[in-house]
Amino acid sequence: MFDYNTRIPMDEEYEEELDTIRGKLENNRNWLADNENCHSSECDKERAYHEDRISSLEHRLEELKEEKVLEDDDHD
Repeated sequence: MFDYNTRIPMDEEYEEELDTIRGKLENNRNWLADNENCHSSECDKERAYHEDRISSLEHRLEELKEEKVLEDDDHD
C-alpha cells in the first residue's frame, strides 16, 4: 500500500527552484494584498506588473512539475 504522506525524493536543484518560485509568488501576492486599496496610476502599473509576475511564476511552477513527472517516468 502506498503511503501518501511519504515524500518522493527530489533533486536539490529542483527543490531550490521550487522554493525560489514559491517565495517570489508569496512576495508578489503580499504586495497585491498590501496595496489593494491603492488606486493611483503608479499603483495600477505596479499591480499589473505583480499580476503578470504571478501568472509567469505559476506557469513556470506548472512546467517544473510536468518536467519532474516526465523525468520520474523516464527513471521507472
